[in-house]
Amino acid sequence: MDLRILILMLSAWFASCVDFSPVYEWHKLDFAWPSQESRQQAVNQSFKQEQIQPRYMAASGDKLFFSLRRQNGFPSTLVWLPTDTASKSPNLNPFPSWQVNASTNDICSGIRQPKTLQVDTKGRLWALDDGDKGSCPPKLWIFHVENESVAFVHQFPDGMFDTSTDHWKTMNDMVLDEYDDDILAYIADGRSEQLVMFSLSRFESWSVETGRVGLQSIALSSNSRLLYSNEFRGTRLFSISVDDLRSGKTSVELNQIGDWTSRSVYSMISDSDGVLYSAFYEKSFIHQFDSRDVFKEESFHDEGKTLRAVGRMFSFALDDSRNFWLMVVNEIAGQKFYKLIKTSLATKPISTIGSQTTIALPELDFCKENSGVCKNGGVCVSLSEQEGKYLCDCAENSFGQHCEVLQDTPVLLSEQQGALRPGSMNTVFEWDKMDFDWPSEKTRADAVRDGSYYPGKLPPFYLAAHGNRIFLSFSRYEGVPVTLASLPMTNALSVSPKLNPYPSWLMQKKGYCSVLQDIRGLAVDSLGRLWAVDNGQDEKCRPKLWIFNLGDNDRLERVHEFPEHVVRRRGPRWLTEIVLDESPDDTLAYIADSPGSAARLVVFSFNQRRSWRVPNQFKDMDALAISPLNLYIGGTVSNEVRSVPLKDLRTGARYPAVMFVGNKTAPSRRMAMDRNGKLFFDLVMKKSIATWNTNSSLAEDNFYTVISGFGICPKKLNLIKYQGCKRDRSLALPVCLRRAEQPVDDDHNIREAAQVQNV
Repeated sequence: MDLRILILMLSAWFASCVDFSPVYEWHKLDFAWPSQESRQQAVNQSFKQEQIQPRYMAASGDKLFFSLRRQNGFPSTLVWLPTDTASKSPNLNPFPSWQVNASTNDICSGIRQPKTLQVDTKGRLWALDDGDKGSCPPKLWIFHVENESVAFVHQFPDGMFDTSTDHWKTMNDMVLDEYDDDILAYIADGRSEQLVMFSLSRFESWSVETGRVGLQSIALSSNSRLLYSNEFRGTRLFSISVDDLRSGKTSVELNQIGDWTSRSVYSMISDSDGVLYSAFYEKSFIHQFDSRDVFKEESFHDEGKTLRAVGRMFSFALDDSRNFWLMVVNEIAGQKFYKLIKTSLATKPISTIGSQTTIALPELDFCKENSGVCKNGGVCVSLSEQEGKYLCDCAENSFGQHCEVLQDTPVLLSEQQGALRPGSMNTVFEWDKMDFDWPSEKTRADAVRDGSYYPGKLPPFYLAAHGNRIFLSFSRYEGVPVTLASLPMTNALSVSPKLNPYPSWLMQKKGYCSVLQDIRGLAVDSLGRLWAVDNGQDEKCRPKLWIFNLGDNDRLERVHEFPEHVVRRRGPRWLTEIVLDESPDDTLAYIADSPGSAARLVVFSFNQRRSWRVPNQFKDMDALAISPLNLYIGGTVSNEVRSVPLKDLRTGARYPAVMFVGNKTAPSRRMAMDRNGKLFFDLVMKKSIATWNTNSSLAEDNFYTVISGFGICPKKLNLIKYQGCKRDRSLALPVCLRRAEQPVDDDHNIREAAQVQNV
């Protein structure tokens, strides 16, 4: 190959990345030697520049860290580069110092063969050291980046890794999981068919069996609380429940997500949106997969096919500013070339699946003055516009007015006694048949064909709302592929919007116990966290309580698995309603478990991370509501309403006092309490919603009908608490979901019309 052809190929290579900005480029990498004499000494020990091969990369502040494959004469295998410097080809600086990297009489006292690198939120660099066969055991180094010092060194116990063969170096990748007061390191061990874990707080390591599957590269999705890993030298991509790993299980279940088109993913990272980026051995491209949806491999970066890809062509990392840093090494005519490039993911467009026709929300009837009663029955409010958004100006407390802003659209909800009346509800959505936003038409058609999806057979079970989203739970009947979904409540919505599986399609896989199985009751706390009760699946998947942080990119904050003595794994169980009791000391969740005539109340403490059963038995418990002093209990078998003092539940009284309140005119499936002590409840068979002021006696004369004529399926009528004015977040009123009467054609072709309405 002559010089002209080589120059043309180099020019094409360095100009190929249109989405990346060039930072540095090298014809040869070299170290920042302390002196020319030290460099010459290394050359005499067989040091060769062309053998410098970056392997893994990490970013922290103004430094980029790289691990190098150890070769003869190398002064360091852990180095760093500045993110910005005047030089276009800067030299590599040993980290943390020449002394820690230098060869001494005790060669095992220094860093031998670092592999993957990670930086924690406290600014510490973690380096996984493979050691040397037969001489230096593998270690985990933790450094203070700021003062370039060693913080901790953990030597893995003998026998944890197989060191008996020529291919004993099996530690492939590592990610960090920071939660509570601990940091866990998950380490992929390819040949030993295990996952190795290290706890910083306990300063110990142990192994977890992975079902005789070797793992090569791993990435952690903070959104779904799943660990993703690739098969050692294979194509399969798996997910592992982080909660199973945190709980100390000695073996975990691998759930296959999909198959990559190429083998041997040697490096993989996840961004804050849950998008995975993977590099493949001897391939010149990086592919991506959005873990919020079903597996779909897409191109992220490609160096083209004109050059020869070396074994490990890429090293990459993400920094705190969502910059994607990429080191590329290639070989042209037997000569290696290097470049460092970067791109920002902060402006990366979020891909959407499917499309919807949009219409404006129905125009609401508001008064212009803060007095009297509006035509639609609500209390008048005045609206002001500030920075393009409407703000609610709440009326005097004597009116009991309640309002909410859904993005740019103000929605009025009234609490004034006598203001609510049948027919005063405003339709927001309406469906003949509910459907989901599928990844593709083919995916939907396949689901219909194999019977995992019956179009139209989507009876919503419970409902909750927060901000500009509504959440719906669906019981896992045959043909229902999703158990938790969301709807946007913006000012431009589809007349019949499709439901978005929440938090993703991957979290809906039936029979895989690390994801959602059968979601029932829903509640949102004052911190913007969605609490979802999961009834589980038969004896295989235990019932759980899922808690998502809606204000932090839907991050899964906690999962609690109910122990056997609290909720039975074998035998009948029927977890349904949930209400939250928030106090300065803790947040307690009260959950109804109603498998039959022996219903019980389950309590979960967020701060204590534990659950327990209240010994009292109830013959009926389907509906729960909470006031500042009492928990109210109703059901579908009896008209009775009972109450339990919150002080008894909060203090863990052995047998809390249960008081008979009175009888309604019909059983109820749903109840909700506002801040003024009015209880909202549906009346089964009467197809209506009524209110009762709990400061008065529970008698029909004290009931007030809010709306009636709810169709043939009152059990699908859901009440939820909607957050109130910004001045008073405790103010709440129901938003209702109903199914209108429609003719039934056959078992699998039910014409439905569901309406989400604002009272």
